[in-house]
Amino acid sequence: MKTSFFRLFFFALGLTALLASCNRTQITSNRLIDAGEWRVTTLTVNGTAESTLPTLEIDACDIYEATCKGEWKQGEAHAEFAWQFRDNGDTFEINRQGEEEGHEHGDESEEAVIAQCYAFSGIYSVTTRDKEVMEFTSSATLGHSGQTVVLRIEK
Repeated sequence: MKTSFFRLFFFALGLTALLASCNRTQITSNRLIDAGEWRVTTLTVNGTAESTLPTLEIDACDIYEATCKGEWKQGEAHAEFAWQFRDNGDTFEINRQGEEEGHEHGDESEEAVIAQCYAFSGIYSVTTRDKEVMEFTSSATLGHSGQTVVLRIEK
């Protein structure tokens, strides 16, 4: 009987841990979705700040049912990206979406935004996940591999 109790206890403990991890990923995702638009307040590569900072417009989605999308925007120029939190909300991934070849915008500002979104696409560690502020760091972005990138967003 003592063995059955311990099995039940450890099963309940494991189930609680599993539900908690799903909830933390969901909670972190919901914070990003609820804001709708986030201002990028810090975007650095090895401590050097980018001169042009975008805003991120996040579309509402069900993180378990669909690919979550957003727009990397600077004024009227924009680039589409997909995003995802995983690893219990500790990892954030952003990936530029869209066709590169044969897709002519004819607008230099639009092309610059697309290039910036692509360069900062990658896998980030989540360092801050508050309701008003999120911060991510990476050394694995497409345009800055091996360099430390810091991306900080605020409502």
